[in-house]
Amino acid sequence: TACDVPLVFDEVYTGFRMAAGGAQEYYDVTADIVVYGKTLGGGLAVGVVCGPSRLMRRFDPQHPLRVCYVIGTFSAAPITLAAMAEFLKWLDANKGLYPKYEKKTDDWVR
Repeated sequence: TACDVPLVFDEVYTGFRMAAGGAQEYYDVTADIVVYGKTLGGGLAVGVVCGPSRLMRRFDPQHPLRVCYVIGTFSAAPITLAAMAEFLKWLDANKGLYPKYEKKTDDWVR
């Protein structure tokens, strides 16, 4: 970001698998924008883009009435949002599982 170019992490595959905070936590890197997929929704079809408001705003500051609408079949679907909320609660309560299973995997590989 020293050159004002956002760092984007595609965590569709790595999100919540390598660590509770995904590849960002595992490699100790903080991305400007992060993309998650159906792992976040407990297997339900979902795509999530996260980032700071300066990068996520839905309008052009020069033309504030020019709004980019985000619509689609799964946009804000209640069952998907509920599944995501439950997964995040579970993740928060079970972060300690990552070191345990990482050690088991390392032991098995050796």
